[in-house]
Amino acid sequence: MRLLAALCVSGALTGCGFMGLGPHPNIREAALLDTVSTAVALDHGFVEANPVGFPATIAFKALFIYGMRPFFTEEERRTVDRAASTFWTGASANNIALVLGATTPVAVLAGIITGVIIFITH
Repeated sequence: MRLLAALCVSGALTGCGFMGLGPHPNIREAALLDTVSTAVALDHGFVEANPVGFPATIAFKALFIYGMRPFFTEEERRTVDRAASTFWTGASANNIALVLGATTPVAVLAGIITGVIIFITH
């Protein structure tokens, strides 16, 4: 049952139709999805795995998207957008699967599957 829930999360995130995001989330949507899903997971008793902590990850995302990214060339933006969207959407799938009761290995698998699909289709 947990594997089914994790696969449903992965499918919903890769389709993103429930949010009206189109075929894949852009970098801002992926950052928001990761931030919100992390906040929900923390609220459910999970612990932030990033050693810098949750507030610092929010600050980093904002600095990266709004402070650094504007100085990239269009080609560089496409590359970093693809990489960040892949990572942050995969992390979101992992967070959501954990909140839904998946075991850690199943949640990680959901995150990897989601990330790979985003990377391939982006």
